[in-house]
Amino acid sequence: MSFWKKVLPTALIILLEVTIGVLLIIDAEQLTIAIFTLFGIALLILALVMTIRYLKARKEGEENGFMLTTAILSFIVGLVLAIGASMIVSLGAKLYAVFYGAVVIVNGVLKIAEFISLKKQGATASGLRIFSGILSIVLGIVVIAFNGMAINVIGLIIGITLIVQAFLDIAALFVARRMDQKNSLYDTSGDDKDYDLE
Repeated sequence: MSFWKKVLPTALIILLEVTIGVLLIIDAEQLTIAIFTLFGIALLILALVMTIRYLKARKEGEENGFMLTTAILSFIVGLVLAIGASMIVSLGAKLYAVFYGAVVIVNGVLKIAEFISLKKQGATASGLRIFSGILSIVLGIVVIAFNGMAINVIGLIIGITLIVQAFLDIAALFVARRMDQKNSLYDTSGDDKDYDLE
């Protein structure tokens, strides 16, 4: 098997990483909505298949409650995702941003409280602790205030991470190729032949 045939799955993963990374950087919100919508449609198709299988089994006198339950749940979740993907993504991102912002603010307040407590006890407290606390509070407020942009910021970070990962995978492929060539130069498996000297 040639080297390039061996690395074909890795090459496809790299292509996928770059494609998703670029799409996330361009418009993370629309990509997420598209994924949710496609997943919803897939669930609706599954619901249809499960309903047909259930009706077939029922006709043959082999009722299966699990099939019917799966069909109903798939239909409900699929319909919600297919129709309300935009609202779910927008609301989910905003809730995540508000929650994250609140956690960061609480963390900042705790850092400042700890700094004040150490000062009251006469212990040495680093000025960096109060600066870090104030910075956390400001960051939390900014995240909550601009919660509508949360998904695009998250998408940008994930997109850049995926593209960097793709470049690292490409570098790993070239290293593997060089190692493969080096090993083939030193391959002496064909030299160990038994020669008849009689």
